[in-house]
Amino acid sequence: MQWMAEHNIASCAMDFRGHGRSAGKPGFVRQWDEHLTDLAAFLAIDALSTKTDPTPLFVLAHSHGALVTAVAAMRGMLNHCRGIILSSPFLDLKLPVPILKHLLGAIASAVHPSMRIKSGLSAPMLTRDPQMISESRDDPYCRGIATPRWFFSTRKVQQETRLMANQFNLPLLMLVAGDDVVANPQASVEFFNRCASTDKTIVHYPVHRHELMRELGREKIFQSILEWVITRANSNFVPQV
Repeated sequence: MQWMAEHNIASCAMDFRGHGRSAGKPGFVRQWDEHLTDLAAFLAIDALSTKTDPTPLFVLAHSHGALVTAVAAMRGMLNHCRGIILSSPFLDLKLPVPILKHLLGAIASAVHPSMRIKSGLSAPMLTRDPQMISESRDDPYCRGIATPRWFFSTRKVQQETRLMANQFNLPLLMLVAGDDVVANPQASVEFFNRCASTDKTIVHYPVHRHELMRELGREKIFQSILEWVITRANSNFVPQV
């Protein structure tokens, strides 16, 4: 965000409920669509998103946030946006889940849906940058947990989103990390190929890991996003109806 500000792009960010500084049980939602409610609330209070403001609005989302954004776009919630940037979208889980852990989660989803279960992810799985790895390890908000209700509801939404990819029709920039052990890169490619956007671009980063915005050489990724945004910000725009 600091880099974008230095290049005259204003940015706002949010924490979904149960994450970061937001309220709620860690990693938990009662229903998956609560994520969409959070996104809608965020856009409603964002002055840049008002219909009377000519400032072009873009949504950049990463991983699970990118899944939420893709669903929101497919449901017509983002038609006023100039474009959508999806970074390592969590459209399918690549990391194998042990059978016993999966069974435990399935049982807990019914009797204790907010149970905290270790995700199995470590900081080096997410980025090759030693500084970012150290920051993740020291960050109290990087809890490394998942809850059964979130996990199983997310898996259902992922499947539905992949099947209905042709309902996504907004300008799209898709960023795919080749060495991603969290979000399956192939699912991102398949979604991109099937989506109905007439303006769509996919960029592959073969040796990069999941957290593209925190990877080595990330300034080049920032630059590609900036150029994509500027091109569409300066074009004639007719909102989707």
